[in-house]
Amino acid sequence: MNKNKSMRITNSVNILKHLLRKKMSRVELAVKNNLTKTTITEIIKVFIEMGMIYEESTVSNEMGRPSILLNFIKDYVYVIGIGIMRDGIQGCVIDTQGNLIDKIEKKYISHEIKLENIYEIVDAVFLKCKGKNISPKAISFGAPGPLDIREGIIKCPPRLPNIINLPLKKLINDRYGIYCCIENDADMSAIGEQYYGKGKDLDYFAFVFISNGIGVGTIINNELYHGQHGFAGELGHIKINIEGTYKILEEEFGFDKIIQKINKRLNKDINTVNLDNLMRSCKDNEQIASIIKAAGTNIGSALLAYVNLFGITHLFLGGKCKLFGETFLSSILSFIKENRFYEHDVNIQFSDLDELIVSMGAARYGLFKYLEDLVNKKYK
Repeated sequence: MNKNKSMRITNSVNILKHLLRKKMSRVELAVKNNLTKTTITEIIKVFIEMGMIYEESTVSNEMGRPSILLNFIKDYVYVIGIGIMRDGIQGCVIDTQGNLIDKIEKKYISHEIKLENIYEIVDAVFLKCKGKNISPKAISFGAPGPLDIREGIIKCPPRLPNIINLPLKKLINDRYGIYCCIENDADMSAIGEQYYGKGKDLDYFAFVFISNGIGVGTIINNELYHGQHGFAGELGHIKINIEGTYKILEEEFGFDKIIQKINKRLNKDINTVNLDNLMRSCKDNEQIASIIKAAGTNIGSALLAYVNLFGITHLFLGGKCKLFGETFLSSILSFIKENRFYEHDVNIQFSDLDELIVSMGAARYGLFKYLEDLVNKKYK
């Protein structure tokens, strides 16, 4: 591939990224990408010819001149997003503008998810699509790591023995014959927050996914940070010192482990159904509060290291941990503020999105990767 063609692909992909976040004019795209108006016009012309983009409306810019906003054609492509959790699988389908078309979620016996369960959910989403007379062109997964992202292999996720070394991308390609990509579940949560949540207007933030596993998805300068080998953000596998013994963070303070501690302390079987009622009286129940505070403090210690290393000051917490409420959140924030390296604002809050964020983020990321693939093929 010659240099000019390579540059045209890079510029086209960058324009896609901006338009996926919001409608923009050609002038705005030129400024954002530091490109000439002529270059922008040529690229947009190709997108329109592909049937991907349309000129939506005319608005007045700061100079009082009319400006045409560009947007994706809603039904250009539909994408399925699948979130593989440790105790269930969630699925959704979105259109090219990112609108949620339908969703599904099913719980399974904890840690016993198999390939057949994944097929079951994917088949169910396809069935929903058929009923709406739409045909998805891509499917994207958010799954617990570690992963081989390039080859699409789920390597050895903790407590999921039935999908170790699962070549999911190949299996999906063979079974459904559509474009497929696989990414880390916490990373897909960060993408979900970026497009649907409080991260919309932030160029730097982190999504901390705390359920039975603990992971961090990091957005740096509007880009998902993978690390050299794709394992960035595995916060749950940090070793912490518990009474003189180093233990894995999520094995001590994952959501299910915290529930086990509460059960043991109260000598009763607490589940997520009645947990919400318990949390309302948490201030009055020091036994529960002390366990949740200890969890928050230890997770806060791990997040403090993260904040110091990356300099990220906006963190959103999601997953089942939200059931632990303000007691959990305040203990994390207090530890970080009391022990930070230098005084600066650290904004930590719960995400407003539910656990569907993994599949929604996966669908959004899959949408971008599919469009990126189309652009690469266009210029080859």
